[in-house]
Amino acid sequence: MTRNRFFFIRRRLKCVYDAEVTAEQKIQKNWKIQPLFNRILEMCHEQNRPKNIDEMINPFTGKCPMHQYCPNKPNPVGLKVLATPQGAVCDVVIYQDGRGIAAVSSEVGAIGKALKTYEGKLFPIGPVT
Repeated sequence: MTRNRFFFIRRRLKCVYDAEVTAEQKIQKNWKIQPLFNRILEMCHEQNRPKNIDEMINPFTGKCPMHQYCPNKPNPVGLKVLATPQGAVCDVVIYQDGRGIAAVSSEVGAIGKALKTYEGKLFPIGPVT
């Protein structure tokens, strides 16, 4: 796909009609892409067998209000995801000024059964294979 075609599609792509969104939903930073994001997460949750998971930072230093800084990581600035050691994404929680993982700890999907949140950090509980 050419660069111009990509920008053409990106400019005209709509996931949500603005008139159908309530004021409560507009509080979230990602309300315009939430339906698309939810569909991607459904596919991530359809893992057919148990996996080891860890937090991973996808390096990104561009302009994005949802990137995080984690000083102890090899790439400290980026977007945080829950992934397997091989890099397959299992779950994603969009960071929203401290309301990211801690705010949805009970709704982490398939991974929620194996993880527990303490002060915004995820720790495994029980055997995770």
